[in-house]
Amino acid sequence: MDGATLHYFRIRGKGEPIRLALEDQGVAYTNDIIPFEDWGATKARGVEAGNLPFGQVPWLSHDGLELVQMNAILRYVARRLDLYGDGSPVDAAKVDMYLDGIEDWRVNYLRLIYRDQLSDTAKTGFAEAVAAPLGTRGGGQLAQFEAILRANGGDFLLGARITVADYSLLALIDDQLRVLPEMLAASPLLSAWNERMRARPNLARYMALDAEAAPWRAVVNGNSLG
Repeated sequence: MDGATLHYFRIRGKGEPIRLALEDQGVAYTNDIIPFEDWGATKARGVEAGNLPFGQVPWLSHDGLELVQMNAILRYVARRLDLYGDGSPVDAAKVDMYLDGIEDWRVNYLRLIYRDQLSDTAKTGFAEAVAAPLGTRGGGQLAQFEAILRANGGDFLLGARITVADYSLLALIDDQLRVLPEMLAASPLLSAWNERMRARPNLARYMALDAEAAPWRAVVNGNSLG
């Protein structure tokens, strides 16, 4: 995948899971930052050219392919970089399932950030929902992923092999720990997984970059909350 270009804003947002995957896998890619003030013109050109069919980013350019939608890009990366488990339909289906579960969690987090403006009341409710028991409607995410790690064993969500689902979950948890620093305290498997992921050499180097070297790492969301 060397030579790919990821187009996104100067924030972590939905570009960060893709960046984490590319960084950890040692891909030589271009991180094209779109200034917010240029987005209107960039969007208009992209829509007219057919590169932005939904008028949204992240947007990946690679080998003549123009691809949008975060999870579609992650699945493409998985196919190109062997990040779909053993490559069998069963492993690929499990990774897709994990990505969808992570996305459900991300939607709840983004609701807290954008709709609820990270109010104290909303943050308390979000924390309680995330920490709720397994099977709780709309919550219980910590218990869900703790159970997945317990069932599969190994170092990663699927077991012994890292997949794009691990990068998506790492980005989401990293964002949430900024507002709920004790979130993983009662989730030993998830906490250990988080430490293993962060200790991977390429990820450790990337995640330690300061605001001058990686300004998009300094701002999590488009409204600067989080």
